[in-house]
Amino acid sequence: MASWWLMMLLGCPADVYSEGTNDGDCADEIDNDNDGFTDCDDERGCAEDPACDPTSPHTQDTDTGEPTTEPVDTAPPVTDSSEPPATAPFPSGDEPYDGMTNLQAVSVVCSSSQRWEVFAQTIGWADYAIFNMWRTHGDPWNEEHRLDSIGAGADQWWEQLEVGLADGGPYASGSSTALECGVHDVAPIMTYSVRVYDETGALSDCWVWATDPDGLDAFFSYDDLPDVNTISNRWELAGCLFDDW
Repeated sequence: MASWWLMMLLGCPADVYSEGTNDGDCADEIDNDNDGFTDCDDERGCAEDPACDPTSPHTQDTDTGEPTTEPVDTAPPVTDSSEPPATAPFPSGDEPYDGMTNLQAVSVVCSSSQRWEVFAQTIGWADYAIFNMWRTHGDPWNEEHRLDSIGAGADQWWEQLEVGLADGGPYASGSSTALECGVHDVAPIMTYSVRVYDETGALSDCWVWATDPDGLDAFFSYDDLPDVNTISNRWELAGCLFDDW
């Protein structure tokens, strides 16, 4: 009732236009509602617009709503590792990519600052990826970490995802691992997988590889994998493709 009386007192114009009403308003360098504020400076209408979100990897063209003709990131992420992430050539085309999201490259390295750097590159845009690591030789152990986007190409052609993990500490998904650089990354005792999910959140591709000669047997035996910690949607692993690195 109080809100109704306030509207009666202040008046309610029949047609109120604000910056951000139409697609592209927040990035056209025009003060569309003549209130003295332009584009992202007009917080009344553009605060939630994707064009004003500097963290969004999917930049949109201000005129058409389509991805820009230039990629957000044109190079792989830089880490302090002596071994840079393994990347594939950036795909591109004259038309927006409309195929499945598939893995192109995956890299798991320990940096000089004693951090596990896990990187993935896809063809097609991705929502996120899941990295699983198992100690399949010796005392069983497993962890799961999420990779989020760090860059995306124009016209939905590619995505790069990454997570960095402090080593040797308590396991905390997405931030630290109980596994040690210089030990578990070099000894033939590990098995890994990366699952990538498309923009709808559906599983789109999965790779598995191992330094443990018996790790793949354990992986494809399914029930032989260590499950000390939770493995999300474990059934998805049955569709993983073996990559002989």
